[in-house]
Amino acid sequence: MLAIPAASLKVAYSGGLDSTLLLHLACLVCRWRGQPLPVAIHVHHGLSPNADAWVRHCEAQCRILGVSLLVRKVTLIPGGKGTENAARTARYQVFEQLLDEGEVLLQGHHLDDQAETLLLRLMRGAGVEGLAGIPRTRALGAGAIYRPLLDLSRALLERVARAMDLSWIQDESNASLEYDRNFLRHEILPRLEQRWPAARRRLAASAGHCREAAEQVQRLATEDLAAVRCTGKPYRLDIPALMQLSTARQNAVLRLWLGQHDLPLATEKLLAEIHQSLIAAEASAAPEIHWQQTAIRRFRQQLCLVPQSLVPQTRLGAPSKNPAQGLVVDVRSSAAISWAGQWWRVTQIASVDKSSSGADTRNSPLWLRLPRPGELIQLQARCGGERLSLPGDSHRRSLKHWFQSHAVPPWERNRAPLIYFDRQLAALAGLVVCEGYQAQPGEPGWQLVVTATEQVDQ
Repeated sequence: MLAIPAASLKVAYSGGLDSTLLLHLACLVCRWRGQPLPVAIHVHHGLSPNADAWVRHCEAQCRILGVSLLVRKVTLIPGGKGTENAARTARYQVFEQLLDEGEVLLQGHHLDDQAETLLLRLMRGAGVEGLAGIPRTRALGAGAIYRPLLDLSRALLERVARAMDLSWIQDESNASLEYDRNFLRHEILPRLEQRWPAARRRLAASAGHCREAAEQVQRLATEDLAAVRCTGKPYRLDIPALMQLSTARQNAVLRLWLGQHDLPLATEKLLAEIHQSLIAAEASAAPEIHWQQTAIRRFRQQLCLVPQSLVPQTRLGAPSKNPAQGLVVDVRSSAAISWAGQWWRVTQIASVDKSSSGADTRNSPLWLRLPRPGELIQLQARCGGERLSLPGDSHRRSLKHWFQSHAVPPWERNRAPLIYFDRQLAALAGLVVCEGYQAQPGEPGWQLVVTATEQVDQ
């Protein structure tokens, strides 16, 4: 009945029936295996006047079991999804913070929870992924969650707990019909079981079927996403390739793409807006949608994710055009440099080979020559009007022209610092090296590379 998949365990312990039985069973199995006892985690939500008493109860039970107890008090952030969702979000934040690498958190979800979850999501119009219900296992931070009681009814768990003479608390909020889950538990499921005695088990079985279907959809979406994602640009999708898919497959790709970048599950309204405003737009248009602190934009034939914090940076900045006021860089230093929401660092090479000598390919490392004695290296923000002497080109080109010819989106154009050698524009970090400033084959060279980002990297 209880398979524990790791040697280092934590148990989500509210003090209620389900978590109390789970904690006792986990202790029995650990003792039988001769492994360390689990650590219990109790989250104090502060929603009930009895919350402090529940903490004392949990402390007493853990002393009896010889189990360590971690108590974390949380402050709920009100939102449009209600108290239940806010409490759940707070709990999982605590669990994620407390899970170490490779640890497993046991949770006491059971068959009735699964049935209630399926009904709740049906009422919210969820798709097959939502109707998959509560997963038996899933990753959480550095560890994972495991729910070993998911196939067992609450009635069975209570009979076992009483036979073991366990003591648990009763949360008075479980009787309140104000909460949707309680309404389903007390009003709807009993009525369903009057007609269909195995209703809970059948609902849980349906959730299992949906999970299998969702896994198939996920596999296909993963393959489709790989096919439509722009090479080397995880935050961009190729619109013509996306349009080769059916609408259903496009939606699956968009949900997966947004989810991979820590955004909530895309709503039907959002997907419709992406189709109408972005995908169906004229090729020359540059529309955008703002959602969850992120802008979804169309640039030429691509869909792009851009943090809203970057959008204002498309305007040319106020820094002086005088490079003497730029940031001085020591190319022999390994200190990190913060610039436009990214961290940059100097990387050196002892000898540049011919294939990476700084030619303007945008596909190979762009190595700059080392400064000559007394030559000052500075970083400067783009101000407009800069001109480049490109390798192999006798004409000086404007930086704006270079950006356009290389399809650099507007919101990226001010992120990379300009590199000056004694007030002469020598390079655009990571993108182009000007004529006369390339490291030659066999010579040492250096470049400025992004090592981390404070925002979403494009």
